[in-house]
Amino acid sequence: MEMLLGRVEAGVGLATHYHADWVTPSWDRAMDKLTMVNSHLFFRRRGAVGGTTAFVQRYKGEEPRIPVMSRLSAAHSADPPKLEGALPMLEREYPAPPHRVPSTEVGVILATLPATSPEAFRDLAERRCAGLEECRFIGWTDPLRKAGALPLPGASVDAISFTFVRRPGTPDRALWNCEQFGRSMSEQCLLRGS
Repeated sequence: MEMLLGRVEAGVGLATHYHADWVTPSWDRAMDKLTMVNSHLFFRRRGAVGGTTAFVQRYKGEEPRIPVMSRLSAAHSADPPKLEGALPMLEREYPAPPHRVPSTEVGVILATLPATSPEAFRDLAERRCAGLEECRFIGWTDPLRKAGALPLPGASVDAISFTFVRRPGTPDRALWNCEQFGRSMSEQCLLRGS
């Protein structure tokens, strides 16, 4: 909401999209990468549509109502809050829901990985994703740092050991934490924030 009030981190600039470095959305290959902030990558559309003209509309003071998002955000509820004044006031009047969404509700598998060969991680992910057209498997070798639900807390993000992503129309992609498990090809390594 800070961004909606016109407060933008200078390094992010004209970004209109972002994602965490352990996922690979199909749209990021069609955009220009602007920067990386910790474990998040920021992008803008290519060409004139990604320039300052993407930011000409003024914020109307409310968010669109997206029913599936209502569990996560008061802004998507049947009676969304109006953005009036400072962000602290908004957070005080409309606190975030106290619960977190279990990973099974959003098509993500969060798993503790066995202390076996890292080559076995992909096999485990493929077995867990069997029969699913789209699947995101995130694994940790340290069970104490494994996330139990989304969104992933920062300590869990930093401790991810392996990810596997299956999307229709793209090859399955497996990435390892190369600080834990050296790989011969850097394309197999999870990106880490700087």
